[in-house]
Amino acid sequence: MIEYKCPYCGQNSYKDKTKGVFTSWSAISRHVSKCTMNTHDIIIDKLHGPITVSEINSTPIKVLKNKYKGLKLAELTRTVRRNGISIKNITDATSFNKENIILLLQQYFSEFNRVPSTRDLDTTSSNIYPSTATLRKYFGSFNNAIVAAGLEPTIQNGYGTDTIGKDGHLYRSKSEAYFSDSYLFNIYKYVVEPKYESPYGYWSYDWYISDLNLYIELDGGIRPYRIEEKINLNKFLNKRCLFLKTSEIYNYEVTCSKIKEYGS
Repeated sequence: MIEYKCPYCGQNSYKDKTKGVFTSWSAISRHVSKCTMNTHDIIIDKLHGPITVSEINSTPIKVLKNKYKGLKLAELTRTVRRNGISIKNITDATSFNKENIILLLQQYFSEFNRVPSTRDLDTTSSNIYPSTATLRKYFGSFNNAIVAAGLEPTIQNGYGTDTIGKDGHLYRSKSEAYFSDSYLFNIYKYVVEPKYESPYGYWSYDWYISDLNLYIELDGGIRPYRIEEKINLNKFLNKRCLFLKTSEIYNYEVTCSKIKEYGS
C-alpha cells in the first residue's frame, strides 16, 4: 500500500484533520506547493510521486519514460514552469541529440559493463537507445559516437570503422581489412563477400579462396547464433568454411597454419 506523504516535511494528512490522510499524489502536490520547507528540488507526478529536478535534468528523455511508465511530460513541464523551477526542455519525447546520445551510450556501458555493439542498439526492444543509423546521423559513424561517449571502440566485434584494404575493397572494419591485407592480398585468388548457390544464398561470407575451395568467416563475437547457424549449414552442405575469431588473426603463424589446414 502506498503511503502518501510530503517529501519535504513528512506530513501524511491534511491540515484540516477532518479530511483525513492523503489518498493520492494529486493531494500531496497541492500540499507540497504550499509547504514552507519546499525548496523546489522535487516535482510530484500524479502517477509516480516525487521525482527530483536533478534526475530530470540529468536523464535523457527516453530513459525517464522507460523508468516512469506513463509519465506525462507535457503535464510535468507545466508543473515545472508554474513553480518557477529551472529545467531543461522535455517537451519533445522522441528526439535525439548529441548530448543525450552520449548519456545513453554511457548508461548502456554502466548497466551492462561493456560497449554496445551495432546489434545491441538495432535489436533493443525498449527503444531507449538510439539506433546505429541515429549514431551515424549525428556523429558520422558508429565508432565516432562510441569515442565521443568516452568509450573505446571494439574493432574486433566485426563491425567498426570502414577501412579500405590493399585490394581496394571497403571493408566494414579494420579487422577485416587487416586480415585481407595480411593473409590474402597478392597471396591467393579470392572473392569478397561471396554467397552460396540458391536456395542457400541468404547469407554472405567474408571471403572465398578459389585456389583452396575454402570459405572464410571472421567471428567478432556479436552474433553467436548466426555463426552457429552457418557452421551447421556448412556441415549440411559439406562445404569447407574456416571460422576465425578476430582475436586470433593477429597471431600470424597460427592463422596461416589454419588456412593451410582447412584448405588442404
